[in-house]
This record gives sequence, structure tokens and C-alpha cells, in this order.
Amino acid sequence: MNHWAGSNELEQIEMKEEQAELLYIYMPEANAKACLRAQSLDDIPDHMRFLDHDGQRKILAVDIPPYAAYSTIEAIVERYHSVGCGIVEDSDIESCLVIPATNWFYYDSDKFLFRRSGLGSFDVIAIAPVLLDANVDFEELSE
Repeated sequence: MNHWAGSNELEQIEMKEEQAELLYIYMPEANAKACLRAQSLDDIPDHMRFLDHDGQRKILAVDIPPYAAYSTIEAIVERYHSVGCGIVEDSDIESCLVIPATNWFYYDSDKFLFRRSGLGSFDVIAIAPVLLDANVDFEELSE
């Protein structure tokens, strides 16, 4: 992985059955395009970063792909709200970065999300449009 903040320490890509585990960082399309072009996380909007309990600013990633039939835009927004990003709205969830999980991500099993401190240079694999529904009543679908 890329050097972060000029550090000599390299991130290690997390593997799942000989394939890199992928994570997704949701954001407005313009910001996602800027991250892809720069191969950097610096263009993640400030209102989509949060102050964690350790006093560090962090970013949120999830393992929910932008085409998942089992999730919604509303569910992604709720994850941002759960870490204190209270002004994130449905309209912010336009696109996502597709990135490899690394050993610098921490999985929060209480909130079902990944946290990472540090921005800067990062291997952004791709960006993708969000195909999730705004909100779906999954109980109604199962009837």
C-alpha cells in the first residue's frame, strides 16, 4: 500500500481467501472523482469525517457494496449519524470509493462499520455509482 503521511510504515492489505477484502466509502460524486484522480483520501468531505473517542479525526468505511439489495441509502446515512456525522444526508450518498481493506482499519462490531485514522495517499481501486434504494421495507418484501 501507499505510504501514509510520509511514514516509512506500509499498510498491509487484508486478504480473504486469497482476494483482497473490499471496503466502500460513500460520498458525493465530485469528491469520489477527486479521490480517484489523486489516489488519495484527502477529498473526503469534512462533514463525513468524525472525531473518535481517542480524539483523532477518522473516516468511515463499510463492507456494503453500492448495489447491495439488502441495504439502503438510509442505512448508510444512519451509520454516519451513529459516529457523530449528523449533517450527512441521503443526497450525500451519490458515489463510493472502492478500496482494499488494510490493517489500519478497525471494525466496530457494535455499529457494523470500519474506522480509519489518517487521510493522504491511498490506492483507490475505483469509484462506483450508488444503486441502493433510498429506503425499502424489507419485511413488506418478504410477505
